[in-house]
Amino acid sequence: MKGIVLLIYRLLETMVLTLCLMMALNLIAGIKIIFSGSVFALSYFILLSIVLYGWFSYQFSRKVLIRKLTLKRKTKDFLQVNAIVTLAFSILAIITCIYTLFNPDIFIQVMKTIDKTATLTQKEIKDQIIISLIFAIIMLIHVIWTMILVKKNKEAFVG
Repeated sequence: MKGIVLLIYRLLETMVLTLCLMMALNLIAGIKIIFSGSVFALSYFILLSIVLYGWFSYQFSRKVLIRKLTLKRKTKDFLQVNAIVTLAFSILAIITCIYTLFNPDIFIQVMKTIDKTATLTQKEIKDQIIISLIFAIIMLIHVIWTMILVKKNKEAFVG
């Protein structure tokens, strides 16, 4: 990758890594919640997979794309497995955000169920949904782009 293409990829990577850092802090803070139910454990697993995807894509980017070094095939496998989970999460998040953007009443009802004192305006809710949608789209683009780059650089994975 050269010039502007590498710059765009690295900007996307920075955004993905920032999101992964926030998720990692959330995972650390909520480690006890894993044991309170299977739904929470599944959510925790998905968030953990996204954080691991961020880590392994960072390793791939730095070592293979920039330094032209090699990685173990095991790293490629970890990257691909976590990329699949991240891809599924991104697609579901995009669908959910678009649906909620056009039907914000559902989001308002859920918020009132969770916190009866919540006083978010319709505009604040739409702003939050749009931000989530942007991050989901960035994540989706990054995952697809990374998987294309992994295929193009398959000789960089040895052992």
